Amino acid sequence: MVSTRKGKAGLAQVSYGGYAGLEKVSSELKVMDASELRSFVTKNNLAFTPADDKGASTNWQKAVERSSAYSTNHNISVSGGTDHSNYIASLNYADKQGILRGSSLQRVIGRLAIEQYAIKDKVRFGFNVTNSVSSADDIPFRNTVLLESALYLPVSPIRNADGSYFENFNHQNYMNPVAMMDHSQLNTKYNNLAASFFTQVKLPFGLKYDLNVSYQDYSSLQGVYLDSYYTGNYNGMYNNPDPGQTFHLPQTFGSGGQATRSSYKTTTRVIESFLTWDRKFGDHSINAVAGYSWQDQTTNEGFTVTTANFPVNSISYNNLALSNPYGISNWNVSFGPDGVYYKTRLISDFGRVNYNYMDKYLLQASIRRDGSSVFGTDHQWGYFPSVGAAWR
Repeated sequence: MVSTRKGKAGLAQVSYGGYAGLEKVSSELKVMDASELRSFVTKNNLAFTPADDKGASTNWQKAVERSSAYSTNHNISVSGGTDHSNYIASLNYADKQGILRGSSLQRVIGRLAIEQYAIKDKVRFGFNVTNSVSSADDIPFRNTVLLESALYLPVSPIRNADGSYFENFNHQNYMNPVAMMDHSQLNTKYNNLAASFFTQVKLPFGLKYDLNVSYQDYSSLQGVYLDSYYTGNYNGMYNNPDPGQTFHLPQTFGSGGQATRSSYKTTTRVIESFLTWDRKFGDHSINAVAGYSWQDQTTNEGFTVTTANFPVNSISYNNLALSNPYGISNWNVSFGPDGVYYKTRLISDFGRVNYNYMDKYLLQASIRRDGSSVFGTDHQWGYFPSVGAAWR
């Protein structure tokens, strides 16, 4: 059970809270710098190739990081109520830079909660709604960039004298990590809407009726762009997935820049309705519940498209129609993995009886009748009874 803040009876209260902060990398992977590496090479009668040693002294880990990452968070709320009602509304804004250059997160969360009592407090009902909107900038093939920042030779510069990025493609799977970051984009926008309504009615003879209705809609819109420099120079590179996920796999890019656009939505709807009877007769206590539950979920409704060969890089992932993938031989438009979309429904009727004698002898019996779309066609309904006893 999740408890949320509620307003209190009395005058409306306005509150504000906020903070700002700076983050820095406390420790880096220990590798030799340029002078230490040159000394090691000379001592062991080795030598750099002229294509690698350009007289530079580059800290590649610092080159892909911010010197400090700024973050700020602001929250304002208004709350109040009476003896029979309460409300609270709040708005939160967060802006956070990532340690890696170009990474960031902006997020806005709004929330409203209202609770009301009526008919001499025999009826209680309320409404809660929360909406979170965020935009996150990340680094395509981030783990590969981090790996290259640890492996790239410190005697090589970030850029050549003419301002172009330094690269040495004589080494296999060897990419300038700064160039990888500067020639790619990854942005994901999220929207998470959650709303719920509840009511509770106290009835005669110890009866109580509860109704809970909830709705959640979670959507994401992602765009990834690898420009013509990236796809032209890094085609065939290996990815660097998190340990345990999968193997390192070579990547095949379309020429002339490559864009991926994906949009997905997951929706969940739940209705729960139940009647409770709670009575005590001397040393005997009975608690009985009978109810109905309905849940419907649609997961990953949407699409993914990857296309390539754009006339200019400034288009990025914003207009896939301007791509010309058919001008690339032996390359096809990709529509992402299959099997990501599914829809399920679960319906339940349930009943439970608890019997208590002198707070010492306990009996419980329950039964559920569950129906689900994930069950077999001829067995979509099942009965699940249970009986229990205890003595203390």
